[in-house]
Amino acid sequence: QGGMRCHTYGAPTAADGGYIEDHGGKCVARASHARHFGIRAVAYCGSRTQMRDPCTGDDIYSTEYRVDSSMSPSIECPPGYLMASCAFHSPWTQDISATNRAKISSISSVDPDGDGVCEVNNCLASGFCKLTAICVKLTGDEYLREACPTCDMVNCDDGFECQMNSETNLPQCTETLPGGCDVDNCGPGECVENGTQYTCACESGFSFDGETCSDVDECALSPCGNGGCSNQEGGYECVCLDGYVAERGTCIDIDECLDTPCTALERCSNLEGTFLCDCLPAFYRNSDGDCVCGDGYEPSGAECVDVNECLSDPCGDNEDCENTVGNYHCSCEEGSAVFPSSDGQCVSYSECDLYPVKEDYGALRGNDITVEIAGVKNPVFINAGTLQWTKDGSEWDPNTDDAETFRGFTIYNFQPEDAGFYEVTVFLERKTGNEMCKVGIPVSLVEGSAHMTIPNMERFAATQPAGKGVAVQCKVELTNVQLDNANDPTNVSWYKVIPGEDDVLLVDNDDINFNYKHGSYRLWFENPQAADSGTYKCEFNKQNVYAFVEVTLEWQ
Repeated sequence: QGGMRCHTYGAPTAADGGYIEDHGGKCVARASHARHFGIRAVAYCGSRTQMRDPCTGDDIYSTEYRVDSSMSPSIECPPGYLMASCAFHSPWTQDISATNRAKISSISSVDPDGDGVCEVNNCLASGFCKLTAICVKLTGDEYLREACPTCDMVNCDDGFECQMNSETNLPQCTETLPGGCDVDNCGPGECVENGTQYTCACESGFSFDGETCSDVDECALSPCGNGGCSNQEGGYECVCLDGYVAERGTCIDIDECLDTPCTALERCSNLEGTFLCDCLPAFYRNSDGDCVCGDGYEPSGAECVDVNECLSDPCGDNEDCENTVGNYHCSCEEGSAVFPSSDGQCVSYSECDLYPVKEDYGALRGNDITVEIAGVKNPVFINAGTLQWTKDGSEWDPNTDDAETFRGFTIYNFQPEDAGFYEVTVFLERKTGNEMCKVGIPVSLVEGSAHMTIPNMERFAATQPAGKGVAVQCKVELTNVQLDNANDPTNVSWYKVIPGEDDVLLVDNDDINFNYKHGSYRLWFENPQAADSGTYKCEFNKQNVYAFVEVTLEWQ
């Protein structure tokens, strides 16, 4: 009911990779290495009571929850509250400095400093760290001393005024009633006369009820938390549960770890009302309950040290052994490799001498290109060769989008994304011995261009006579563009340009036609009239190459 606190313990802990979450009253523990090490979640559920603040008159709670996420998170409880717990979490705990890691216990707890502030300075260079704290309200005079020790910080109800209690030296709101102090009606308190009115400055544990000082039932506010409350005349007594001690008006957890209850191979974690002994890092608890080293480690005093497995020569023929922390790795030695038919075993080889058929390959957009290597005869490639390709450093299979040949591959309809650096690893498993080599082949996109002119442009600077046939010449000079038929007049399109409107595509008819003569595409006007005057455009748009040229004609 608003007071859940979650802790993880086991290996790993929150300080080296684990974290906890509170999902609707359920405590969930997660860890990045949970498949290898078991973890547990422990939840403490305390009561959360709403009450009236004796200082401000506002509604407050017996328990407050505080969160701060930043590179240097810091939390302190509101005045009048005591920090009961402060938990740490970050997804990047492996990057935390040793100094900050030492502040975090195996249950992700961070102890507040002498001023009651829980903080982790300069936690990470990037990313965030998160602190969550539970603050428990003090009760009675303890709360007043912390939250509002003087009347300057007290708001009394109408008809009441704040006065400092001479016994407790704490503020309290008292009501002025008729009668004065001729008769002392206050009992355990001091009568304060105000003309014909009086109030009672009651002793601690009592409050003025309008007539006298009556006992305050502090137990109604559940001040003890982890224990029972027994109301007493002028006070109360906490009967705490095992693992807790009465202190400052509530039941505070006892830190059993101060008495060193665990063994030399265990670390102690203080929990709510109890404690936990779990194994030191790199140790785990076996079925007999003993802390022992994991696979790949051996004990050395209170530490588990790495075993160099390579000393026992665990790798196969033609393999090098590399020791790693808690394990080892076998790889092929220089001059050997895993061949397609070697069943995963490293076999020795000699370097083959292969090379690309062309030093550089360039392809026009939309065309086909075949890339091949040479150096041995075709039957060797067919019978003994296996080719493994990469493109720009990533595995690439020519058969996915293109077509593989026994000496290379063909790319159909070449596009810009097909350009790159292709590298092939060639395995030749010959009767004379194994050979292997790598061949790199750059393949680039060759961009095309077109330059267009009107060779007889000068003629049309003058007005043309109507009714007399005339040809407009359009010459196209192409670079890196291959046409199926350069003499085809449809390689260009002719338009009449209408200002403010879309250009009008011209079609072959009795009045105009298209042909190709003497290296130029021609637009022929059979019987031009004044109405045909205007601007005409010759346009080339093929193989992603676009160009045009315009000419203005006038007839009369």
